[in-house]
Amino acid sequence: PSSTFLPLLLDDARPAIASATLAARLAAEHDITRLDVVVANAGASSGFRDVLELQDVEGELVHDFVANAVGPVKLFRGVWPLLKEGGERKFVLVSSVMGSIGGLGEEMLPGLACKAAANFFARKLGLGFKGEGLLVGVVHPGWVKTPMGQAVADAVNMKEPTMTVEESAAKVVERIDALTAETSAKFLSYDGRELSW
Repeated sequence: PSSTFLPLLLDDARPAIASATLAARLAAEHDITRLDVVVANAGASSGFRDVLELQDVEGELVHDFVANAVGPVKLFRGVWPLLKEGGERKFVLVSSVMGSIGGLGEEMLPGLACKAAANFFARKLGLGFKGEGLLVGVVHPGWVKTPMGQAVADAVNMKEPTMTVEESAAKVVERIDALTAETSAKFLSYDGRELSW
């Protein structure tokens, strides 16, 4: 097996490159008519602050929800025609343990509510499309040394994240490879532990 990186611009404000055109564009431009695995890994944050520190409550929350919760929904809708034709039929959401409602700590980081919303979507997707053979993974990648990971560290007065991008990516791939009907629609850590929703 091999992989090819094909960047595709998606902009729902421009009908020709809207997320709804994704399957048709992949087929027409790259002769891709099936996908086995799709990973929703993009994320964004307007900041990690206490709810009273938000400058533009609606703007910041909407920004984060569009990127982190609405984005994976649009991606799934755009690729489902190709996933249906694939052999493995795996849709994987890279989430965050900080989106766990059951694991909330003292930190009040309202922007992470969007991760809980994305987790909800992924779980419902896994249950709702089970009969179609879809496997849905929801994976916490660890606390990764990225700009966003460092922003979280700064927000909670910690030095730095604990994992490199390479370490995290390898663990996420392990979770994807190990995804089965038994682990579908569960929230798992990079090390395979089941996490609280």
